[in-house]
Amino acid sequence: MKLITVGINHRTAEVEEREKLFLPSKDLGSALKDLAKTPPVREGVILSTCNRVEIYGLVDNIDAGEEHLKRFLCRNAPEQLERMNGKWYTHVDHGSVVHLFKVASGLDSMVLGESEILGQVKNAYLEAVKARTTGKVIHTLFQKSFQAAKSVREQTGIGRGLVSVSSIAVNLAKRILGNLSGRRIMVIGAGEMGQLALKTLKENGVNSIIVSNRNYERAVELAQTFNAKAIGFDEFPAAMLQTDIVISSTAAPHFIITREQVVHLMKERKQKPLFLLDIAVPRDVDPEVNDVDNVYLYDIDDLQGIVKENLDYRQSQLSLCHSLIQQKSERFMSWFHQVRSSE
Repeated sequence: MKLITVGINHRTAEVEEREKLFLPSKDLGSALKDLAKTPPVREGVILSTCNRVEIYGLVDNIDAGEEHLKRFLCRNAPEQLERMNGKWYTHVDHGSVVHLFKVASGLDSMVLGESEILGQVKNAYLEAVKARTTGKVIHTLFQKSFQAAKSVREQTGIGRGLVSVSSIAVNLAKRILGNLSGRRIMVIGAGEMGQLALKTLKENGVNSIIVSNRNYERAVELAQTFNAKAIGFDEFPAAMLQTDIVISSTAAPHFIITREQVVHLMKERKQKPLFLLDIAVPRDVDPEVNDVDNVYLYDIDDLQGIVKENLDYRQSQLSLCHSLIQQKSERFMSWFHQVRSSE
């Protein structure tokens, strides 16, 4: 038996390619059950975030397992299988362990050392536990990955002065508009990214915030937490008339803001500039919106330029992080070899 990781991420594929393979959390359970039905896969976890779509599996044959996992990830978009050639990565055994430990520790993230990914890895693992697609090996692997991430966080400075993707979006808004305290900002989506955006907005002195979410009760809950105003999901287009910045991060499978909507909106706004920060995958805003006069659209890949700035200190900690991960991955592989030899 072999450990294998197959996937794509923000380094190998553009957002328009990643979104075609993205699996929303509500579909993970059924996807995992389908994955477990196929002979090449003994155990498996699917990690699907805005920056990566990966499967961590235990297989009997690497070649058959790799091909199967690629086809499985493209099952809802089969035309992507050939188009993704050269964009996949595959890690086997020790390489797979090291990769997961780096992912969980935030070392493979767009924002080096960010902590959001650890929660996403834990959620992916818990979904697999519920779907009963984890056995002794994958269970132990993921538990060790959580321990590795904890050690990296506690024993290095990789997270010092860290900003999340959501806070980068807010910082971009500050660069564009200057002081945000007098601006009217709307956050669409009440998931983790939306919550982080709200927290960062409050930290930057923004007092006029609207929260919209498909589940109105959830919007109300967040609005109360952050002293904002909650509106229904069907109300957000009208609310954009008086909004300076929209930060959108929903789980919608299609564009919730189209070019036609924005063209009509800008006439009513009398061409007052509108800034749209789309941090969702799949994207919430039609990219053609960027062609509309006085509308400025930024998606998650546009944030990478800001991410690359001021990384000197965190990068100086990478050697220590990699050393810790190497030690812990070698210990896991020693255990795995024992399990494998006992079969």
